Amino acid sequence: MNSMNLAILNGRFELISFILFLCPVFGAFCVNAQVPTPTPQELNEIRVRANAGEARSEHDLAELYKWGQGVQQDYAEALKWYLKAAEQGDADSELNLGYLYQTGSGIKKNEKEAAKWLEKAAEQGIREAEFSIGSAYLYGKGLRKDQIAAAHWFEKAAEQGDGDAMMALGSMRWLGQGLSRDLVIAYMWLTLSEKFGSVETRLRANPFVVDVPSTRHDLMRVMSESEVSEGKELADEWISKHPQLTPANLKK
Repeated sequence: MNSMNLAILNGRFELISFILFLCPVFGAFCVNAQVPTPTPQELNEIRVRANAGEARSEHDLAELYKWGQGVQQDYAEALKWYLKAAEQGDADSELNLGYLYQTGSGIKKNEKEAAKWLEKAAEQGIREAEFSIGSAYLYGKGLRKDQIAAAHWFEKAAEQGDGDAMMALGSMRWLGQGLSRDLVIAYMWLTLSEKFGSVETRLRANPFVVDVPSTRHDLMRVMSESEVSEGKELADEWISKHPQLTPANLKK
C-alpha cells in the first residue's frame, strides 16, 4: 500500500473513531434506551430505596432524571445519583457517569473524570465501556494516549461482539497501530464488524447517508485471493467459537 492510500485509510479511521468516541451525543448512532415513565407510587418507592442507599435504585433514579421520566429533567440530579451508585460499584452507573462527563451533558465536561469512570465500568466487563475507554486511550482523551492499551480494550469489547471495536481492530491491524500489521487478521475483524454491525454498516443502512466507503473492500484491493480466503475462514471460525454472540442476539 502506498503512502497516500495509507494516509487516506488513517484519516478515515480517525474520523470514524472520533464519531464513535462522541457516540453518546449522536442518538442516530447509539442505542441508549429511555426508561419507562414510572407511576407516582413506583417513583416514590424508587426514591425511598435510593435514599436508603440501595445502589440499583440510585441508578434508576438517575436514569429518570437524565431522561425526564416522571420528574423534571435534571442532569445535575442525574449526576448526583449516578455518582452515589457508582461509588458503590454499580457498573451501569459508572458507564453513564463516564458518558455524562465525556459529553458535558448538562454538566461541565471533564475528560479525566470520564475516563476514570469508563475504565471502572470496563473493568467490570461492560462492553460499551470497554469500547469507549479504548477510544479514550486511542486519542488520549482524559488520559495518556496509548495505542496498545486501546487495542487491549477494543479486543475485550470485540470478544463480546462489539462491531465497532471489531472495525477499530481491523483498521489498527491494517495500519499496524498498537498491534503488529497483519492484513489477514485485519480482514477477519473487518468482516466480523460488518456482520455484528459497525458504524459503517449502520451508516450504510441510513437512507439519508450516501457513498459510505467499505474499509473491508478497500483492504481487499491490497490482498491476494489466498489472503482474503484465509481472512474469511478465520471470521467463520471466530463466529463458530462464539455461538452466544450471533448478530441477532446483539443490540446496537
